[in-house]
Amino acid sequence: MTQALSIPAHIHRQYPDAEIHFLTKDIFTELLETNQHVKKIWSLKSDDSVLKMVSRLNQENFDHLYDAHNNLRSNVFYFLVNAQHKLHKPMERIKRFLLL
Repeated sequence: MTQALSIPAHIHRQYPDAEIHFLTKDIFTELLETNQHVKKIWSLKSDDSVLKMVSRLNQENFDHLYDAHNNLRSNVFYFLVNAQHKLHKPMERIKRFLLL
């Protein structure tokens, strides 16, 4: 999560008019509340329905979607949330496994 905290600032620097939303587990919401580049925080509790959240996110009609984690849970959102353009962080699992 902490690696993803700087992403909104980088996006905002390149696209100053971008409206940045951030989806995170509820336990990390507090880390984002003071981030001036995040317009809206979507908080997911452990007992929340992923499909209901997907439905709520799809109502936003996002232009871009970036998956900063590329794990099982974020992949569900990546594939089910509609956006004109999608990008996800490549995971180098082999290197991580080998501790390279």
